[in-house]
Amino acid sequence: MSNHVETQFINTFLEEALENLASWETTCLNINNKNEKESLIQLFRIAHNLKGSSASVGLKQFAEYIHKVEELLTYIKNDQINFEINILNLFFEIHTISNDWIKSIQNDVSYVHNNIQKNIDIISFALENKKYINEKNVPIENFEIFKDEKNLGLENKEKNDTFKNVEINQSELEKNKKINLEEYLRVNVSKLDNLINYIGEVVIDQNILKQKSLTNSLPQDVKNIISQMGKNIQELQDITLSLRMMSLDQQFQKMNRIVRDLAFKQEKKIRFDSFGSEVELDKIIVDKLTDPLTHLIRNAIDHGIESQDERLRKNKSIESLIELRAMQDEGNVKIYLRDDGKGLDENKILKKAIENGIVDEKNNLTKDEIHRLIFKPGFSTKDIVTDISGRGVGLDVVNNVISELKGSIDIETEIDKGTTFIISLPSSLSIIKGLIFKSNNQLFVIPESQISEIVDHKKFKIESRINGSEVFTLRNEIIPIISLNKVFRNHEIENEIVDEKNGILIQHLGKKFSFQVDQIIATQSIVLKKLSKELKGIPGVLATTVLGNGEPALVLNLSQLINIWSYDGF
Repeated sequence: MSNHVETQFINTFLEEALENLASWETTCLNINNKNEKESLIQLFRIAHNLKGSSASVGLKQFAEYIHKVEELLTYIKNDQINFEINILNLFFEIHTISNDWIKSIQNDVSYVHNNIQKNIDIISFALENKKYINEKNVPIENFEIFKDEKNLGLENKEKNDTFKNVEINQSELEKNKKINLEEYLRVNVSKLDNLINYIGEVVIDQNILKQKSLTNSLPQDVKNIISQMGKNIQELQDITLSLRMMSLDQQFQKMNRIVRDLAFKQEKKIRFDSFGSEVELDKIIVDKLTDPLTHLIRNAIDHGIESQDERLRKNKSIESLIELRAMQDEGNVKIYLRDDGKGLDENKILKKAIENGIVDEKNNLTKDEIHRLIFKPGFSTKDIVTDISGRGVGLDVVNNVISELKGSIDIETEIDKGTTFIISLPSSLSIIKGLIFKSNNQLFVIPESQISEIVDHKKFKIESRINGSEVFTLRNEIIPIISLNKVFRNHEIENEIVDEKNGILIQHLGKKFSFQVDQIIATQSIVLKKLSKELKGIPGVLATTVLGNGEPALVLNLSQLINIWSYDGF
């Protein structure tokens, strides 16, 4: 057999193994510490599939490990070892080791997990010493129950009927598997990336062609063809981008596991609720969400959620709540992470920020701005360092990653009621709808998903504050004005300032801000290009693009510029 064929078989096994292990974790999370027969049968089925498929591609040591797991499941399933919390914890540990092992095999087919012997010793101890054994103690001679029903040692008709049901379900699964293979085709991610890049180039060409048709006299039939091309390219763009979209299912499952493990470690009773896991995002975004969500959950459990005694003193339920929710919001996706803990104490946050030199003692920060300090590097209100949090790292990583994903994060909190983090993200990182505007005679773009509305400042009474900043009132709300000219002049972009009064309003931390720009140009599909080394250090600059007139432009994240304006005193 050629190396190419062998590699193909192993890659197929690895993909299917990760899917099986995800199902293993889901099943364990749904057991809820009870001996649910169907769940144990499902775990056995997964182990059996993993053992057979790994052996078939020559991964002998992994197959032997899973065979040991299969033995343990057989004893438990046939009531020879009592199922309790220690066994469930062991199942989660088996998942962690197997998942890490499979992912490492992707880089090194000879890899063997370094914690495997310790885990096998634990399983062997349960099998040989039968620490959790019940009174039946019926020996099992053969564990290959799917190959030979006679070797099950089942002693009554009820158990035989149960086994027959398992075989029927297995056949049904195989049937469904064949249907899925006919409907789906595995495609290398790099091929999709190349396709999306080429579609991006076509979109740029289409924008340029459309601009030329508007500025030049062309026959009507040519204009009609250009218009029809635009519709076709838009549909092709939507279909192509959808190929790289994936649901949040696996991310939500990971967070469920993290909550479960940390709650057990800290002896806190926490219920995890999730909604909207079917919402889809670009695969790149989904993959990079792991660290931010993990950091937020770890901080919620360690900092936010009180101990059981403290919750009782506050007349709160002993069982606390962490809720993860996702929903579509026009051109982007919003993810809400809520806990019902103690909430953020702005006095404590401000005191720590002053002690750490993050802000001056004489400051005029609003509550929202104080809450935002938790995203500053090195900030922590934890006095005792633990292996969960308190090292002053984590939330600044969250803010940085969300910004890199061209998103934003807001905070809503109330003392003794809890805290909600609201993450806004674009659905795709490749092609977006953007608003083109001019400032300092330079063209910029902002994603439409960031914009609340556009106003004309000349129609409002502009008032000046003592610090020199300007505000106006819109629908009984005082809105600060941020001059984009001044922001970028501070970063040495010294061009002529045009006296225009257009305002782009965005929502940030529950409050509206208006960016004053020189001229609003138009909206169009924007193809995002990576930043050069020279531009990567400029705050608020997300990407570059080429506009319909052929000119380059910077794509901005105005939320980041608000932070510069707030803390640097523009």
